[in-house]
Amino acid sequence: DKVLMLDARHVFRKVARKVCDFSPDQMRNITAITWLYRGQTDRFTGLAQTYLETARAEAEGADFTELLAASDAAAAFFAKHLV
Repeated sequence: DKVLMLDARHVFRKVARKVCDFSPDQMRNITAITWLYRGQTDRFTGLAQTYLETARAEAEGADFTELLAASDAAAAFFAKHLV
């Protein structure tokens, strides 16, 4: 058996003076690392797709047409190099 050790000591948000925790996004990203380690690329791809959809929706709401074009180009590049 193999064990994946992640040093996440500097990946947290400060809730109170002595209390730190992970945000939901930080937890998803840490989980994605374990998916990739286990070869579950489909789950990682799904998470990346969710992030892209969220970014696109926010860009459309703010009318960032240049950003949307760059996002489309990045998504096409990402999709092309997945296999």
